[in-house]
Amino acid sequence: AHRGTDRTYNWGVFDASDPRFIVRFVRGRMRYWMDEVDLDRLLEFYRTSDRTITVQRLALSPAQRMAIRDFVQWNLREENKYYWYDYFRDNCSTRLRDAVDRALDGALRRATSGQVTPNTYRSESIRLMEGMPLTQAGIALGLGPLADRELSAWDEMFVPMRMRDRLREVRVAGPDGAPIPL
Repeated sequence: AHRGTDRTYNWGVFDASDPRFIVRFVRGRMRYWMDEVDLDRLLEFYRTSDRTITVQRLALSPAQRMAIRDFVQWNLREENKYYWYDYFRDNCSTRLRDAVDRALDGALRRATSGQVTPNTYRSESIRLMEGMPLTQAGIALGLGPLADRELSAWDEMFVPMRMRDRLREVRVAGPDGAPIPL
């Protein structure tokens, strides 16, 4: 039964009203942070914004769930919650990926680092801006040659939907040691 105690955690919080926001955006030095939000409030926001949410339950042991909870609580502290956002390497999706990987003692990274995908930072960025041709052109022109290397499945999880899909494919050791779907 829902008791009003369900919480969500969001590493994608920023302040667009900050007077330094545009300067930081242009320089690629966006200050983001993690915050905790009541589930009912989050669901209402998504409902009124006509956005979807995918609930994804992971096959984590009680100890792994506690490890994530402890890490999230640590990360929520004022001295730990801020970070310098990097669209590809340190964002709201990679922060969650890393928290799950930490609880799995690196099993997620081990399962995905060696898998090469056909996607690149450039192709993913352009795809995510579908319907915005000027933005797509800016991305195509603005990103350097490093944006064209094929991504590992680990790196590809900078995109939330890619992480969702990868988590569906990964198998980890179950209670008896046999591989089970994450």
